[in-house]
Amino acid sequence: MVYPNSLLTSPIFDLEGEDIKQENNDNISEFRTEDTYDEVELNNEIKARLAVFEASDKLFSDDLFEQR
Repeated sequence: MVYPNSLLTSPIFDLEGEDIKQENNDNISEFRTEDTYDEVELNNEIKARLAVFEASDKLFSDDLFEQR
């Protein structure tokens, strides 16, 4: 297995002897995991629609939920 630090400090990138520091991002919502630009656009549209719905104070329709 090749780790990023071993690859980045190889002679290929001319970073030998450089300290590569890990940065952690505690806000997981900032990470995008889509595979294509179309997926990014779709998810952006969904988030925008959900924000509008949330701001509208409307309730979800009961028919969206399974009745037992």
